[in-house]
Amino acid sequence: MRHHDSSQRTTVSRRVPEPAAGPPRILIPVLALLGAVGCGGGPVEQVTVGARLPEIQVVTLEGQPSSLAAVSRGRPTLVAFWGTWCEICRSEVPGLNALELRSKDQLSVIGASLGEPLAVVRSAAAQLGIEYPVVVATDTVALAEMGIDRVPKLVLLDEGGTVAALADRLDELPRGIADPTAGADRAAP
Repeated sequence: MRHHDSSQRTTVSRRVPEPAAGPPRILIPVLALLGAVGCGGGPVEQVTVGARLPEIQVVTLEGQPSSLAAVSRGRPTLVAFWGTWCEICRSEVPGLNALELRSKDQLSVIGASLGEPLAVVRSAAAQLGIEYPVVVATDTVALAEMGIDRVPKLVLLDEGGTVAALADRLDELPRGIADPTAGADRAAP
């Protein structure tokens, strides 16, 4: 056993930080992100019918940054939030294609994948024969504000970007809501 005389040795003292109370620092951003997308944590402020859609940043299949508002071009729009891995989402494609074909002069249909790699989304869109514009939604904060924490989710917007209807599937939309002539005689708000 060696005995050191503290008066003769030079040491560099490093203070080891005491563990902080609560989750480790690396978990704080992860926990914040999970709370932001509605996976546990506190309640998420959700957009409801009659509310304006928050600005959502997207990337087109051509790789161009844009926004959902720019892609919808001020027209009534049905946004179908989906995932390439989601079987229900994939099964909705024929109905969305038919709606796009039948209503393209009055209603836009847009598929918005939730943050998946562009190449994966591009490949799935081609494989599924999607005939409407597809984008990748990249703005998770805005999505969390909307309550988009699972797919599928359908958001019907009027020409001003106000939410007219919310549903999980096409057949859950109110009767006639996807018909661009439904409600044409009602007064503007």
